[in-house]
Amino acid sequence: LVRGHVAAVLGHASAAEVDPERAFRDLGFDSLAAVELRNRLVAETRLSLPPTLVFDYPSAAATTTRLLALVDPGDAGGAPDEDAEFRRGLAELPVSALRDAGLLEPLRELVDSGGKAVGAGAGEVLGEIDSMELEDLVKRTLEPQHDEPEVGAER
Repeated sequence: LVRGHVAAVLGHASAAEVDPERAFRDLGFDSLAAVELRNRLVAETRLSLPPTLVFDYPSAAATTTRLLALVDPGDAGGAPDEDAEFRRGLAELPVSALRDAGLLEPLRELVDSGGKAVGAGAGEVLGEIDSMELEDLVKRTLEPQHDEPEVGAER
């Protein structure tokens, strides 16, 4: 699958022309080709893939390994799975913390839509979530608001 899309992006006749171990940059990839490959793989697999996929996994073999790990995290050879870590961290957050942070409704809309569409305003919040690390999300959600000084705090 990956080699077939790499071949198509590069204008090759078949996947057999793509060495799975050869780095994408050595095959002639530029930033436009990287985006096109990522978009093709997202459309084909329906996985959430980062825009930096080709740079993070710089060969067809490395990209394939990553896709397989996303499809079946148990088959990743014991490697940590970012999505699984995120899900575990999100599951540990109290619903009230998500509500207080303004994240509960957009997340509910995303779940209700099967991840395909979000309502007005939710996309902006979810875009912010995509750009945050889980640790940052947890910190922002659980840290007390500092609008008012704490009791006993110096002014």
